[in-house]
Amino acid sequence: MSVDLRRLAYFVAVVEHGSVSGAAAALHIAQPSLSQSIRALERELGVVLFDRRHRGLTLTTDGKALLEPARQVLDDVAAARAAVHDPDVPAVGVLNLAVHDMLAVELTEVLRDLRQARPDLSVRLFAARDEDDIVRLLVDGHCDVGLTYLPVRHTDLHGHVLGTRDVSLILPPAEGNLPDPLPLAALTGMALVDTLREFTAARATIRATLAAHQVVMRPAVRSAHREAIVPLVLAGAGAAFVSDRYARDAAACGAVVRRLDPPIDITYGLLFRKGALAPAARLLVDRMSAPA
Repeated sequence: MSVDLRRLAYFVAVVEHGSVSGAAAALHIAQPSLSQSIRALERELGVVLFDRRHRGLTLTTDGKALLEPARQVLDDVAAARAAVHDPDVPAVGVLNLAVHDMLAVELTEVLRDLRQARPDLSVRLFAARDEDDIVRLLVDGHCDVGLTYLPVRHTDLHGHVLGTRDVSLILPPAEGNLPDPLPLAALTGMALVDTLREFTAARATIRATLAAHQVVMRPAVRSAHREAIVPLVLAGAGAAFVSDRYARDAAACGAVVRRLDPPIDITYGLLFRKGALAPAARLLVDRMSAPA
């Protein structure tokens, strides 16, 4: 069975943009033409890829099964074209990277430098819901490397420590009179805004430090959406623990930021499958492990 690569690319674009109209606008093609191509792909494969019974498009079981292989085929074709274009430089292909959302800012300069050095490198970022999600993405082969807080223990995975990040406390604007750094003892009884997303390595370090200093905070709000944490703090719902980089962004929005005394440091690093790394993954690991 032969499959039209253009139709396969259209299918992936519709999924990634969430609608035919969004994909058509991004691809600069007419929406009816894109719809016809998707229908043609379904006839070509003999399956239905999208459930169209409700408002919007939802992938069917067959559509879900096709998505990752389709992406892989398109990535392999792109790598093959890059290799032919410059046969003296081995193609690095695609880097599939699972990222803890609080560490995503660590990648900004790294990915910029890698893309400047290797224009043939394609990067796909996966936002992990929790550490179990990162482990699943790596073990199942959907991702090559994970960037997360450590330790994460799994027999098939290797953790590579990159460093530590300070934990800061962000507070409502009315708390600007608190000292900096803020003694941990001052946190007792304070309302806490937290996330439902269970990244246990970071959470365990914070909890252990608070327990060691006999600090008990009062749970106020737990949100499933990380992006809601800063607005909740600004609205006076309570205080929240964030990484140092996120603390700077929160301060720019008007939140009060306080260092902690003694400080809480959380280890972070790369997680990947044991054995030989793919070329793109090796580039990332080497770049992030290089001395500053």
